[in-house]
Amino acid sequence: MLLHKSVEHDSRVRRAARELAESGHTVTVLHLPPARGQLDGQLDGFAVRSVTPPAWVRRRLPSILYRLVFFATFVVALRRLRPDAIHAHDAAMLAPGWAGARVAGAVLVYDSHEYAVGVPYRERAWAALVSTLERLLVPRCTLVITVSEGIAERLQERYRLPRRPLVVRNLPDPRAYDADFQAVDLRVELGLPVEAELVLHLGAAALDRGCEALVGSVAAMPGVQLLFLGGDRIYAARLRRLAADLGAAERVHFREPVPVSQVLAYACQASVGVSLLEDTCENHRLALPNKVFEYLAAGTPVVASDLPELQRTLADRPEAVLVDPADEAAIAAALRTALDGPRPALPSPFLWPAEGARLIAAYAELAAGGDRRGAAVVLVRNGVSHDARILREARLLSAMGFETTVVGVATSAPGELGSERLDGFRVARIDPGGASRRALARLRGSTSRLPAAAAGTGVAVTQAAAPPLQPHSPRRRLRRLLTTADYYRRGIGMVRRLRPRLIHANDYNTAWIGAAGKLLTGSRLVYDAHELWADRNLRPEPRPWLLLCEALFVRVADEVITTSPGYSQVLARRYRIPPPRVVRNVPAWRAGPRPQRDPGAPPLAVYFGAVTRNRGLAPALRALALVPELQMRFVGPEAWGYAAELRQLAVELGVAGRLQILDPIPPEQAASVLADADLGLALIEPACLSYRMTLPNKLYEYVAAGLPVLSSGVPVLAGEVRRHGVGLIADPADPAALAAAIRAMLDSAAQARFREAAARLATETVWEREQLALAEVYRPAEPDSHGG
Repeated sequence: MLLHKSVEHDSRVRRAARELAESGHTVTVLHLPPARGQLDGQLDGFAVRSVTPPAWVRRRLPSILYRLVFFATFVVALRRLRPDAIHAHDAAMLAPGWAGARVAGAVLVYDSHEYAVGVPYRERAWAALVSTLERLLVPRCTLVITVSEGIAERLQERYRLPRRPLVVRNLPDPRAYDADFQAVDLRVELGLPVEAELVLHLGAAALDRGCEALVGSVAAMPGVQLLFLGGDRIYAARLRRLAADLGAAERVHFREPVPVSQVLAYACQASVGVSLLEDTCENHRLALPNKVFEYLAAGTPVVASDLPELQRTLADRPEAVLVDPADEAAIAAALRTALDGPRPALPSPFLWPAEGARLIAAYAELAAGGDRRGAAVVLVRNGVSHDARILREARLLSAMGFETTVVGVATSAPGELGSERLDGFRVARIDPGGASRRALARLRGSTSRLPAAAAGTGVAVTQAAAPPLQPHSPRRRLRRLLTTADYYRRGIGMVRRLRPRLIHANDYNTAWIGAAGKLLTGSRLVYDAHELWADRNLRPEPRPWLLLCEALFVRVADEVITTSPGYSQVLARRYRIPPPRVVRNVPAWRAGPRPQRDPGAPPLAVYFGAVTRNRGLAPALRALALVPELQMRFVGPEAWGYAAELRQLAVELGVAGRLQILDPIPPEQAASVLADADLGLALIEPACLSYRMTLPNKLYEYVAAGLPVLSSGVPVLAGEVRRHGVGLIADPADPAALAAAIRAMLDSAAQARFREAAARLATETVWEREQLALAEVYRPAEPDSHGG
């Protein structure tokens, strides 16, 4: 363990080192006590070694050079010890810990006692160094530990960690306190009556800890005594002057700090303990101060700051009163509430043993080579938020015990920028940038600029814009190649860092990352063919290349799955493999009762899916022109600027007032845009083999919402509609036939018949059943199957 100060007064380091030593690990703490060699030997069952440079080094060298020297002393000591794991406490130890891990071949554990980048450092240069060190080195740590859930969340978000840092709180360890120690009677020492109400402030009295407000509040409470047990002498003098000015000098007392082993013996004598960190920085907002739990362990009620992490931990505890640390009147009221209330029951629920067990388990995992920790990666080349299949996969993996990360791409859509945590799994979005971004910008051509003479004049000046790139122009192809190469580079790098047990590659455009990940990390690879990629709509790559690549993917993958029985048959025949397992795109939600509709409301046909070509949307608008009583709604992500074309067509056909085109929504909100519809459109055009063999998720989404389905005649989709009697089939190339089918489906008797059939199919076709099939695919990589 590495510590940038003396271990003697660091209760967290002593607790962790003792716990690991008692569990069978050989533990050495390298620290920096004031004197070289101080405390060398044994402490609490673990070894202690000072690496403090000689005194003359500190006297003669500037601060920066001195830090380089002590950095070197840590690395040299680690090279000699050659430990299996290096546990670096706080940001100051990250750099020597990382360097030592490199020279010793050890794993690196980072223990962040505070939110380092949220601390208001006096030196701006040191703040910048801390931020840089954490950004560079925290993602390279095998295990990250911290003291509160709030800090864990910030660290994971800021550094895009694949796994949330382990939270080991700073709770008291009963073994660290001397049960036989007979403390001085504080009231006798202070010359107070036995019944005196005594408020205790443990730890350093310093700025930003609510000390001045505390003095002011006690001054307004006649008879109440206040004791600061420890603190800076200069600041203590400031507090003495304040108490004197307020007429409370004889009721505000100061004593030297006591050893860690004696804290509880003094704390139990107080009437109430206080910890009033002020809301001056993010580190304070996320802190869980030791002293709060030491008061509770001593059976002393607590008044503490009403800050987010303390609120999360103590809001429902009657023995803890939370208060604004800057409001003297509120502090006085809180003190009175705590003084008049019950003392905490003993033993306290906030003690170290559970935290120590968590630490031991983490180290046992490291010792067993558990740096992969049952991780799973789901790869997809979209923004994730609106892809129902991907979200279902990730939820299932998380439920099976995997630490799951979905790797998508950043888009401009709301909620699809950066990283986030959803339903127990992490979403990390790749945004190709750097050199590739600059190269792509050059390929787009220069943008028009307003001439300087016209700036600020209000005169509109038009310049010729660079002509748009043609769909298959050499420049567009090169731009696409650069984007794809950067995506693959970043994706492979992320998989290497995560070292997952399982990679789920969704479609051809992620399978290269999956194949490389399997080669580099030995992960189990699932190739999920949502479509027949070589026969997909509007693909720019040469078909022979796509066939060659997919032939490789289906052989490299440990298992191939797909979404349609038609796809399974084609893949098996084409690549001479066993038929891939079919996991259909069935929604996980079920619609509630259909809302009451205004009897005069016009009927509504809805399309839910990608707004793109060859989905029968233009023919549907032509049919809309033939059914004047009908309204139509399209909901989904747009491709190729197609929504603008549809709006223009609606204007030409005179149906623009009866058409809605809505932005995509999260899958779980699908029912909200389907509930008031009378039928769902699934008019897939037979433009390619992939479309002819499709079994789209919109079919089951319509069925889940209880909607009749108007389908095209593509075989697999039409076969499902006919077999279950949930709708009609019509040729999407014939608007008149579509209009006739719509009128037939709007008949009340037909509506009742189709809705009854949809309800039956909805009960038979549920995600729980598909989920069982998918779980069997994941089972060989499941954490329990590896002893994880």
